[in-house]
Amino acid sequence: MGDPRAYPEYPLIGVGTCLLKNNTILIIQRGHEPDKGLWSIPGGMVGYGERTEVAAAREVEEETGLKVLEMEYVADIVNKIIYDTSGKLKYHFIIVDYVTRKFEGTALAMDDAIDLEWCPFKELPKHDYPDTIVELFKKIHIWPEQ
Repeated sequence: MGDPRAYPEYPLIGVGTCLLKNNTILIIQRGHEPDKGLWSIPGGMVGYGERTEVAAAREVEEETGLKVLEMEYVADIVNKIIYDTSGKLKYHFIIVDYVTRKFEGTALAMDDAIDLEWCPFKELPKHDYPDTIVELFKKIHIWPEQ
């Protein structure tokens, strides 16, 4: 069965959350397309009638088991547009990315996350990320100077 998000008639709304703790960020390895196998932040799709911050907190809990107490701020709004090998638009997401330090629980890789890590900011470049995630990390000033 194909990905129901592929080849959309209109952009889909997604969310992501940067969970920060003691100069580390929680990163997950994606288990599904797009970007399967790459490292990212917890996130997913906004449900119909769902507020973006509620969707972001839900996705964090589904993928990591952590309970977000409060989203602190919107870090970025990203247009993620991916074409297939024939040049046809395959994915089009508009993603609202949040930042929070206000959460509780113990992180476990669940749902779409096949692995996770509390990665020190200085070690972020050791993993492979989608370009949009590297840009997000730079925007919130956690990507180490090269």
